[in-house]
Amino acid sequence: MQASDQIHKRANDRWGEAQTVGTLGAIARDEGEADLAYELVAQSVTIAREVGDTGFVAWWTCGMLAELAALSLKARRIDEAEARARESLALAEELRYRAM
Repeated sequence: MQASDQIHKRANDRWGEAQTVGTLGAIARDEGEADLAYELVAQSVTIAREVGDTGFVAWWTCGMLAELAALSLKARRIDEAEARARESLALAEELRYRAM
């Protein structure tokens, strides 16, 4: 996965980088590295927003914001969790996105 991140960086493929970094965040979360997971997922959101919140990128951003909300809630940062959840919901509404 880290090799994929390096390939995207060398190719200046910011969208690919956003996906790889977010996936590394999910792996860190699953390994119990909550702080690292939060950092990586937040970085993924930042990169995705630089790419632009349209189409699949916006869907990705929505999911990453929801992940930030969950990580914040688990860390008992309630205000931050609420803010990220509201951001995710607002973007989902804008996209008319409904989870299956």
